[in-house]
Amino acid sequence: MKKSRILICGISGAGKTTLAKELAQQFGYEALYLDTYLWKENWTIRSNEELFNKLDAKTAGDCWILEGALLKVVRRYISQVDIVIWLRPKRHTAILRILKRAILNFGQVREEFAPGCNERIDFEFLKWVWNYPKSKDPELMKIFEEAGVKVIEVKGNDLSKVYEASEFK
Repeated sequence: MKKSRILICGISGAGKTTLAKELAQQFGYEALYLDTYLWKENWTIRSNEELFNKLDAKTAGDCWILEGALLKVVRRYISQVDIVIWLRPKRHTAILRILKRAILNFGQVREEFAPGCNERIDFEFLKWVWNYPKSKDPELMKIFEEAGVKVIEVKGNDLSKVYEASEFK
């Protein structure tokens, strides 16, 4: 595989982190989990300046995988991206995955989060996830089209499009 900068985006619960881990391990790339850079201890959100300073340092190289769903991050890094993997599961599938993750990890800190960011869930977050495709997907599509970047769109759970793409052989 040639050197690539990959963006994995999509709704929460789509499998972005899991896929980023798999691809990073397979190709020896660094996986950059947005939540690692977005959150400080105890769910304190970083300022845009602090967030982008941290991500700018990490995205200076040739081989990385950035996963996340924030539009401001997509807008900032899309010009550096060689390929986008856009995960688009059904909303109920994403919600079920989030609920399962919350139950299995409740009160624990996942590896991609800062200390004190224990797994949690609330109605506002679930509502944001449910509305994400309708509210954010059109804007994502516009960003991708304007950037002219190659997009592998994965609807449902079938990742074969990703692994069959020439970029990953």
